[in-house]
Amino acid sequence: MREERGWLMVEIMVGTVVLVIAGLGIYQGLDRASQASGQNRNRSVAAYLAQQDQERMRALDTSVLVGYISTPKVRTVAVNGTNYTVTSNVYAANDSQGVSTGCTSAATLASYLKISSTVVDPTGKNGSVKLDSLLSPRSDQAGAAVQIVDRTGTGGVGGVPVTLVEAPSLNGSTDSNGCLQFGFLRGTDYHVSFAKTGYVDEDGNNAVTNQPLTVVTGTSSLTQFTYDVGGAITAMFRDTTGNTNTARGRGFTVFQSGLSGNQERSFMTGTSLTDAASATAQNGGTFTSPMTLFPFTSSYSVWAGTCDAAKPTGTGAGYIRSATVSPGGTLAMPAASYLAQPKVTITVQDRTSSSNSYSNITNSDVYVKDVCGAVYGPIPYSGLVSSKSTYTTGFPFGALTVCADDNRSTQRYETGTVTNTAGTTNLTINIDSYSSFSGGDSTGSCSTSGPWS
Repeated sequence: MREERGWLMVEIMVGTVVLVIAGLGIYQGLDRASQASGQNRNRSVAAYLAQQDQERMRALDTSVLVGYISTPKVRTVAVNGTNYTVTSNVYAANDSQGVSTGCTSAATLASYLKISSTVVDPTGKNGSVKLDSLLSPRSDQAGAAVQIVDRTGTGGVGGVPVTLVEAPSLNGSTDSNGCLQFGFLRGTDYHVSFAKTGYVDEDGNNAVTNQPLTVVTGTSSLTQFTYDVGGAITAMFRDTTGNTNTARGRGFTVFQSGLSGNQERSFMTGTSLTDAASATAQNGGTFTSPMTLFPFTSSYSVWAGTCDAAKPTGTGAGYIRSATVSPGGTLAMPAASYLAQPKVTITVQDRTSSSNSYSNITNSDVYVKDVCGAVYGPIPYSGLVSSKSTYTTGFPFGALTVCADDNRSTQRYETGTVTNTAGTTNLTINIDSYSSFSGGDSTGSCSTSGPWS
């Protein structure tokens, strides 16, 4: 009997432990059941809110829904003191893929709107509830896609911000395929505008504005635009003998068959002009066009002069050069590819009395206006004639107007015209400086502003 002392205490302790373990098991089971009930309740509320958001979006006008494509609507809904986050998304969708990812073919153009409702459980104990459905367009609606491609015509230009000009005034950026889609449009009169730093269209415009968008009621259409990084050309002017000291330039003109309407583009000096230049190409200097030349895969034709009328009538002696522009690059035409200008020799003579015949005058002032309206002067004499009366200088092709004055106290001037063509053209200006002679020339002097008559 003495050996069984204390066993009662041991049995009580073992029984207590068993009772505690059993109680904890029962409590944990009840707690898990409560948690599961709470999670199910939260998930049911989230599912209800998602379904409610789907119905809300279906009741909205499509002009509102398409705005959710670029800016999803996020709102907070309180249920029994718990705040749920509801996000409403809309995507342009098609039959084959559900959500359109490009505009490489008609099969990937958007035909539907995919409306998506996502509800987040604030407790974090459940995953987000997401419901999707499709809305088909009505018979009076249409889809339209914009695709912006580079100079190859196949590579997409991504990251270009595009704005739909008309209501609902949608905007977005092109994807890696250069594509952006607008769905559920009513009517057919729509335009888009876009711009990206450093890029130009085929006519050298950075900002492309109010371009018509193809919209066909009842279907989806694609409108393609060409847009790439602009480039530039640096050119040098010389006369037909390669002399830089007697070459004149105020800029150059480029022609490319890809330009809109096959129109030439002219670049001239002067900060007040549309196409501002980086340098004035006087006396054989260089001239760099702005970085607004589209990088066509084929070459430009380049000639001296800042208008179409200065286009050379011949192709010899380097009058017209070829130059290919790369995206973002400045093509520096080599010295051997300078823009040649045919020479004009101007001889200035005058007479000082009624009985005198005309003779060469020294140190006269001579100004020349080319066919494009650019003015050069005063022109330095050639240095080849001791009387300093002869001026031989290269100018762009076309009609030239010359103003020469006697640079004397009599202040007489005379004008003349000549058409500059291949080779060397000659012009003689006779100034009647005899003041008392009834047929004397007009009083005045020449300057950059004329007179030209």
